[in-house]
Amino acid sequence: MRAKVVENTIAMPHDAAAVERAVLDAIGERPDDQTWAVRISEPSDRSDYIIHIEGPGFRWRQEFFGPLEQTPSFVFDEVKRALGRTSRKTIVPLQSIESNLLSEGPLRLNEELSVEKVDGMFTLEHFNVWRDFLDLRSRKALAGTRFALVHCYHGDEVTGRKEEESKDLLFLAFTCLRLIKPTKDRFQFIQVKQPERGVLDVVSVFREAGMTLPADTTEVVHA
Repeated sequence: MRAKVVENTIAMPHDAAAVERAVLDAIGERPDDQTWAVRISEPSDRSDYIIHIEGPGFRWRQEFFGPLEQTPSFVFDEVKRALGRTSRKTIVPLQSIESNLLSEGPLRLNEELSVEKVDGMFTLEHFNVWRDFLDLRSRKALAGTRFALVHCYHGDEVTGRKEEESKDLLFLAFTCLRLIKPTKDRFQFIQVKQPERGVLDVVSVFREAGMTLPADTTEVVHA
């Protein structure tokens, strides 16, 4: 099944059709049970194209400036490159949340940050590598996460700066949520990566002091 173009506001019809075809060709055929949405826009006050693609575990947005970047071949290559990168997420479990708030789907805070229902994403096996640091009850609690604050981004195979920036962003977002509505929730996160059409892999887990890590320390544990 091809991706669905839900918006294309490029002013020139020929250019609009060519760029749209380049994006769809780069995404290619997808399984029938997957939904891929494409938004292509040309702001009225700027001379750039903005392409936004969203699919299972994938969110991507890029601006294209000038005659070189706005060619179909350049757009095709950039979309292909983005799809070939590893999809990553930082997930902060939320306990104190009303489930009916997400009855109509994720609550988007911006293009990369959302509050989502994530039950079924994890199994106990995802956390067994940390059995020397987290007891069985803690691992079961992580595997049973139902709702979470989620940051989606893309990166290379090597864990580095983007992971740190994602953690900092989610800590600020979590702190703001607690200022609005104080809860007993403690800041913790799970970081995962998933190559396109690959298997979800948990790469790091953070639990605050007092959350069953040895010696009441604050620790980030990497696989």
